[in-house]
Parts: sequence; C-alpha cells; structure tokens
Amino acid sequence: MNISNMLPIGRFYILELFMRILIYITTIISSFLLGAHFFRGGSYGLFLIAITISFMFFIKKRWSLLIISTTHIFAIFEWIKTAFHICKIYSAIGIPSTRAVVIILGVAIFSLISFLFLQTKLIKDLYPKTEKTFLIIITGLITSTLIQFATTKVSYPILLLERFYPTLGYFEIFILSIYSMFIVEKMLDSNQTQKYRRLIWRIFTTVFFLQLILGLLGYSIFLMTGKLHLPIPTLIIAGPLYRFQLSFMIYLFLASLIISGSAWCSHLCYFGSIDDFIATKGQSRGKKIKHFWKIRVSILVFVTVFSLLLHFLKASTFVALISASIWAIISFFIIFYFSRKTGVMIHCTMFCPIGFLAVTLGKISPFRLKISQSCNSCMACTKVCRYGALSKEDIIGKKVNLNCTLCGDCISFCKHNSLEYHFLNFSPKLSREIFIVIVVILHTSFLAIGRI
Repeated sequence: MNISNMLPIGRFYILELFMRILIYITTIISSFLLGAHFFRGGSYGLFLIAITISFMFFIKKRWSLLIISTTHIFAIFEWIKTAFHICKIYSAIGIPSTRAVVIILGVAIFSLISFLFLQTKLIKDLYPKTEKTFLIIITGLITSTLIQFATTKVSYPILLLERFYPTLGYFEIFILSIYSMFIVEKMLDSNQTQKYRRLIWRIFTTVFFLQLILGLLGYSIFLMTGKLHLPIPTLIIAGPLYRFQLSFMIYLFLASLIISGSAWCSHLCYFGSIDDFIATKGQSRGKKIKHFWKIRVSILVFVTVFSLLLHFLKASTFVALISASIWAIISFFIIFYFSRKTGVMIHCTMFCPIGFLAVTLGKISPFRLKISQSCNSCMACTKVCRYGALSKEDIIGKKVNLNCTLCGDCISFCKHNSLEYHFLNFSPKLSREIFIVIVVILHTSFLAIGRI
C-alpha cells in the first residue's frame, strides 16, 4: 500500500481528534464556570452537579449526551437571568453595569457555542442512540421528579445528604437519577435482568441496614425521624394497628402495590432480599407448597388480632418491642433453616403477612405473568422460582399461582418464550419494559427515602 495515499486519512483523523478534544475542553470550561457560579452563591449541591456533568462526557451513551446538552441549555438561561439580576442591582445602587453584563453574556454565548458543538455529527457518532434511549431518559426524569416531590411533603430533610448540608439534596437526586438510568438500561437486557434485579435489591437492603447500624451506634442523623423502629416487614401492618396511627411505610407499601403489584416482594422488601440470598443456597425442586393459603391467612389473622390486643390492653412499648423481637428471631430461623433447606423463600411465601397482602392486594395492579400455550411443560422454570409459584400442577394448568411476585427470573430460563409479562392491551415486550421502568423508579425512590 502506498504510504502517500494514507496521509489524507491520517490528517483527517488528527483533525477529527483535535476537534473532539476542543469540544471536550469547551464542555469542561462551560460546566466549571456554571459550577463556580453556584459555588459562589452557596448552592453546593448544584455546584457538584455542574462538576459531575463534565465527566459524563466519558459515558458513551446517548442519554449521557442529552444530559450534558440539557445542562448547557440551562446554563445559557442561568447566565442571562444573572445578567438581568446584576443589571437591576447595579442600577439600583447607581453603579455602571455594562462591563459585568457583557462578561456574563459572553459566558452565555460561550455555553451556547459549546452546546452547538455537542450537536455535531462528530460528537453524536460517539454516543449511539438505541431503542432503549427513550425509556432510559423517561426513567431518569420520573425518578428525579418523584424524589423531589417526596421532599416537599415532609417537614424534615428526608434525603440523607440534605441532612448534612442544605442544597446537597439536589446532588443526591441527580446521582440517584443517573443510577436509575444505568440500572434500567442493564435490566432491559433480558440476559442481565435476573443478575441486576438481585444486585439492586441487595444494594437497597445493604443501604437500609447500614443506616440502621449507624443509627444504633448513636448517629441518629441516619434514622428517618431520629427514632428507632425494628426493621421487620410484619411491623408495617402490626405497628399501625398497635399505635392506631398510619405510618410512612404504609404509604410506601400501598403505593408500590398500586403501581407494581406484588413486585414489592421481589424488588423492594429489605427483608426479602435476605430470604432470597439464603434460598439460592438450596435447590428448588418446584414442589407445590401444601396448605400455603390456609397458613398465610392464619398468620395474618394472628398478627392482626395480637396487635389489636396489645393496643386495647394498653401494653407498654417495652412489651411490644419484646413481642416484635421474638417475631424477628422466628423470622430469621425460618430463613436460615427452612428457606436454605428447601430452596424456596419460605419466610416470604409462608410466614410474612406483608408478603401475603402484597400477592393478594397486588392484584389491583394490571401487571400479570402468564404462561402461553407454547409451553411444553419442560419444567425448567420451576427450578429457578424461589416463590413456589410454578409447581408442576401450575405448569400443566397454564396458570401461575398466587405466590408469584413478578420477579421474572423464570422468563430468562424459558427456552420457548412461554412466560410473558402482560399489562393492559400492550404487547408482552412493551409490558415487560414498562414493568422494569416502574420497578427501577420505585427502587431508586425507596433508596432515597426508605430508611428507618
């Protein structure tokens, strides 16, 4: 090959590389100028967001580019607003404002140029657009909006970083939104759904109990209200019955049922993650759990009656605490012995009254997992189901039983694509995508506001 013929290509590559470096430098400068502006104004949360934006240039995803571009648009309007503000202040005190306004408008123009650079094909080719991009962006937007909305409904700083310093809550919302976008992209890939479902579930459980431990060590800032409550799912219903007063967790639980059905038990419950982890140490044989309906109803009735008795007998907090502690010990015994032995999440599918409410009341949600007629009863799905929802009888009858929590693990193991999500009149593919988006939004929101 003639070396001279390669020179134009080499020159073009060098020019392209130079332009990309130039665009990256302008992006950094624009972001840092915006960050300095917020830092000077004492908005440290917005300062951290602006600085973080510049490093998102390295995330080669179209949603990352959209976030950077949107930030530049915001920066342009922020500089223009600042210019008018300075002009108004200087005019009020009789000081010429022309120089200051020109400088600030110059920064706004610089941000505009940086934004236009980001819209060139040279940059967009580095950030390929996929069919998932829209769902990813929607996930991030709804997550940030939902968490922000939650912060306006309480009188105390519900976000952890906000407790350490005002305005840092904005940064926490931003980071959690990016996290939700990253997670939903992974979970939309059917080959990675099961892996990331368990990963984010365990992340939530770890964060939840880590805050509890720090609270027990005396750092009350990590507790929701500065008061200690036993983190047992049963207390979500038992506590309000004993106190005759609704709790924050009741609202979270009911919201999850309406929006995502029984997914509470496979994506959001901080106790269920432990049961799942232990159950995976055993081998599920897909046997049908006998009398599970009678057992679950009996336990729910017992918890309800016992909690009401404590209330009407005016039992002390100490007695209620001892009762809850005994229940917790029994719960852990069931998890570490029976769940491990059977490979089925016995605590969640038999013993937990909240789990029973989730799979029954969760039917108000239109999400369903169904077995299609293409099923040839190979029973591959029964071995992966830790909820006992796919016994031999269920497969033959082509109907998932009541214990299903919509975890979706069975879908990945079905070679015939006979297990599908259904939501209203949408296709199984779109139903699955909508479900994943919803549970990721709920997971991230719970991660932000769900603490003791």
